[in-house]
Amino acid sequence: MKRMMLSVAMLVMVVFGSTAAVAAASKPQVVQGYGVQQTTFKFAFTATRNASGKVGGFFWDTDFGGSQYVVGEVDCLTIQGNSADVGFIVTASNVYTAGTQADFGVTDNGPPVNGQSPDLISDVFGNKPVNPTDCSEHDGPYAIDSGSIVVSG
Repeated sequence: MKRMMLSVAMLVMVVFGSTAAVAAASKPQVVQGYGVQQTTFKFAFTATRNASGKVGGFFWDTDFGGSQYVVGEVDCLTIQGNSADVGFIVTASNVYTAGTQADFGVTDNGPPVNGQSPDLISDVFGNKPVNPTDCSEHDGPYAIDSGSIVVSG
C-alpha cells in the first residue's frame, strides 16, 4: 500500500511539475509602445504572443504631415531580454506594398526620466516576403523623442 501511494505521489509530482514547466515556458508576451521618433514620425503598436503561441497585434506609423503612413497586423514577435523584434503584414500604406511584411525592433530601457524616454525603436524595413518566424531585418534602433515602449515576457 505504501508503495502504491508513493507511486501515485510521484505521478502527481511528474504531471503537475511538467504542467508548471509548460506554463512557465508558455508565459504570455507583450510588447507595446507609442511615441514620436526623430521629431517627424508618430507611432503606436501592440504585439502579443498568448500562452498557446499565437502572435497578434497592430502597428501604425505616420509622419506629422500625413504624407507617409504604414498600418499593419502583427504576425511575428521575438523577445530577448528588454529588446524585441516585431514583424507585421502591411494592410495599408503609401510607402510599402499591402500584403508584404515589414519589421522593426525596439528596446525598453525603463520609464521616462525627467520627461525624456530612454527607449529605442528602429526604422521599419518593408516590402519583404511574408515570414512569420523571422522579423529581425531592421536597422538601429534609435532614441525616441517622447513616449514609452514596454517589453514584457
